[in-house]
Amino acid sequence: MNTPAGSRNKFWIVILGLLVVAVLVGRQLLVRSATTPAPATEAREATVPAVSPAPAPTVPASMAPSTEPPVAPAEPPQTVLQRIVSHDTNVFKLSPAELQKFLTRNASNAESLLAAFNMTSDKEYLREAVRRHPESAFVLAMALAGGAWPEQQRELIEQFKQAAPDNPLANYLSARDHLKNEQPELAVLELSEASSKKGFHDFTLERMQGLEDMHLGAGHSAAEAKALAMSSLQIPTLRPLRELGREMSALERQYLGAGDTASAEAVAKMGLRLAAHVSNSGAGSLLSQMVGSVVEREILSALDPAASYDFLAQPVNERLAQLLAQDREVRASARFFDHWIQNANEAQLVSYFDRSKLFGESAALRWAKTQLSEGEPAP
Repeated sequence: MNTPAGSRNKFWIVILGLLVVAVLVGRQLLVRSATTPAPATEAREATVPAVSPAPAPTVPASMAPSTEPPVAPAEPPQTVLQRIVSHDTNVFKLSPAELQKFLTRNASNAESLLAAFNMTSDKEYLREAVRRHPESAFVLAMALAGGAWPEQQRELIEQFKQAAPDNPLANYLSARDHLKNEQPELAVLELSEASSKKGFHDFTLERMQGLEDMHLGAGHSAAEAKALAMSSLQIPTLRPLRELGREMSALERQYLGAGDTASAEAVAKMGLRLAAHVSNSGAGSLLSQMVGSVVEREILSALDPAASYDFLAQPVNERLAQLLAQDREVRASARFFDHWIQNANEAQLVSYFDRSKLFGESAALRWAKTQLSEGEPAP
């Protein structure tokens, strides 16, 4: 039987037991909260990690800025005419295979062999031309002027004289040979004979045509081939004729120094005839005109400027002044040509070079000046 006092005791025992349980559970909760990591959201709020920058967008290599200095655009290659005017000598050259093909195609005729010599300066081409064409005045003249066989010079001169009896060039080359061998009397006889002839011919046109054919065969246009032929053309006779003029001037002064005025004037007259032939050589080229002017000035400078001569149409000083003015005009024409050739069209160039061969370079230049565009000043 339960008494009221016993019931009360049981009640407090239960209450005390619940309190003990509550204390134990609370302690466990405190321990767990201290040892258990905070939730992720709380951790992010408590500690903010460093933010990595977003990766840069990928730029194609073609759009990426270059760190290297800019490269200038390549200039277009020069034309054949521009290379000629800029004195690029490589523009005239052919490969050995192209040259051999040209010779084979032309059966190594005189024109092709002499064109090969003009381009290469190889005297073997001259000698081969003489072996193949021993009676050709064209070949003999070039062999003599080019010094193909110095030890056979006199023999070749006589062959040339026989092959071209009306050409004073043979007599001029013979006179020079005599003067070199200190035989002035024989030289004067040759000069006298040369002065009486009117058929002076130095074979420039033949050599020019050979070079033109060579460049046409190498694939150049007609205008380019003509320009290359004329620009690369050598006039081998100019050098021996220029030296002959110098030797004649020395002989003239020698006669004057000895008081032999008649012989000096005779040499002067023949020297002026030589100067005229030189000026008209080379198909009337500007170079030939300048060399002819030099020869004439040397002959005239030995004469008395105050005296009158029956072989001169004007006083010596006037003629010398006239020659200097002509030289300035020739040089100006050469400058004009260098400018004009770079701007002329194909038809103009073909016409110019054809006119040069027919009428001479000075006449062709006068025509070229009429082809300037309206309002375009001459250089």
